[in-house]
Amino acid sequence: IATVIMLFNPEAIIIGGGIANFENYLLDGLKEKLKKDAWERPLNNCDILSADLNLKSSDSGLYALVLSSLQIV
Repeated sequence: IATVIMLFNPEAIIIGGGIANFENYLLDGLKEKLKKDAWERPLNNCDILSADLNLKSSDSGLYALVLSSLQIV
């Protein structure tokens, strides 16, 4: 994730799927690790969030990708 942040400078990284169920345990530790591994400026511009849809988030992402590739959306 640190590499993605440094290469692409995203506005947000959204953690979804089954792992999002452990956000209370995961996000704080992930943020601390990223402070050590990622460059400060891109990390400060990036929000680390948990998906609201939890297990449905990967399905929704797949549907969005398919619709986008079919140019329906």
